[in-house]
Amino acid sequence: MNAYAIRLAIASILAAASFTASAAVMYESMPYARWKTEMGQGPLATMSLSSRFTLDNSTGLSGTLLGLLTSGGAPTSVDWKITSASFSGTTLASGTAALTSTLAKNYGWSWFDSSFSFSSPVNLSAGTYWLELDGGTAESGSPIYWVIGGVAGSDTMQKDSGGIHDLGASTTAFQLLGTLSPVPEPSEWVAISFGLLGIVWVVKRRFAPACS
Repeated sequence: MNAYAIRLAIASILAAASFTASAAVMYESMPYARWKTEMGQGPLATMSLSSRFTLDNSTGLSGTLLGLLTSGGAPTSVDWKITSASFSGTTLASGTAALTSTLAKNYGWSWFDSSFSFSSPVNLSAGTYWLELDGGTAESGSPIYWVIGGVAGSDTMQKDSGGIHDLGASTTAFQLLGTLSPVPEPSEWVAISFGLLGIVWVVKRRFAPACS
């Protein structure tokens, strides 16, 4: 009976402390339905774009979905950064991404949903950050453009040979995917506490000296 109680207490602790969740959209720059109605800003081969995003909670980012535009083949790679400020802040994560691109719309220009996963989760606390893209290749060798549209209150910066330009109330098309950081809720702390108390109680009873 005591062994069963110990196992039950340990199970309750593990269940309360564990945190598993599938990746969800942690940030969306503009409604997805608008992506294929806007035009691209670029090309990324000769300039960089940096767009602001805000996280309300501590988050582990796992990847991103981008709205990209070309005059030909699918985008295959792009250079990316997550920074603390646009073109001047600390680089928190960066890399060259191999893109998985799906044609979403085609009438002269080709709109693609292009996604990639970070090699390891990018853990960020609640706050404001910037996603930067530049470079990039497409199957046809055609330039890649990051889809951009007007969204009130958004900030996007462009850096090219002429300097840095504020594009104002506009944003590039992207979603950031991930999960909330595994911080136990108050109810989970209660379950953990009761589990620990249960183990202590059982151990004390098991090893307490017998009464004469």
